[in-house]
Amino acid sequence: MLIKGIDREGRSLLQGIVICGLCGRRMGVLYARDGSSIYICRGTSNVGKSCQHINGRHVDRLVKASVLDSLTQEQFDLARVAMDKLKERHLEIERQWEKRLEAAKYEAEKAARRYYQVEPENRLVARTLEKEWNDKLEEMEHLRSEYDEIRRSPPFTISQKQWHQVEALAEDIPRLWESKTTTNNQRKKLLRLLIEDVTLRNQDDP
Repeated sequence: MLIKGIDREGRSLLQGIVICGLCGRRMGVLYARDGSSIYICRGTSNVGKSCQHINGRHVDRLVKASVLDSLTQEQFDLARVAMDKLKERHLEIERQWEKRLEAAKYEAEKAARRYYQVEPENRLVARTLEKEWNDKLEEMEHLRSEYDEIRRSPPFTISQKQWHQVEALAEDIPRLWESKTTTNNQRKKLLRLLIEDVTLRNQDDP
């Protein structure tokens, strides 16, 4: 299970949410006197030797670019298409269920007609047809219960007005990110709304 990190003090944007790509442990942050950061993993069993360390300046810059680039009109258009396909799929499933319910209802009504058409003195046939009718009714009710359960989870949809609001927010986020009034902790909180964690591994490592 992924756990979101806590936005602590320090210039590092990813403090608390960086995973070591070598051992899987969470990486810490070291700060130099000039304010630069280094992501470091001490997962090795060798005393005094780190598992790996990576310059935080390059990582933070790359993550920032990736996050802001993902908030583009093209990405939102792809998301809209994906959501439309999910909605179409949900509607198709509903149509299939309606056909199954209609068929079950028809079979139950046919069994009822056969039961009422039998001669009263033919008790053996009447009991057999009555059981068949009851079985068809139970099957129909079982299908209806399953269908009701499915309908409790309708497809997630966004109105046109909501889409415009989301797109406007996507245009505002890069501007807010670069604003002089935006603090580093606020940038961290924004990142944690968009990503769970980041796995790092030095290219020089095997």
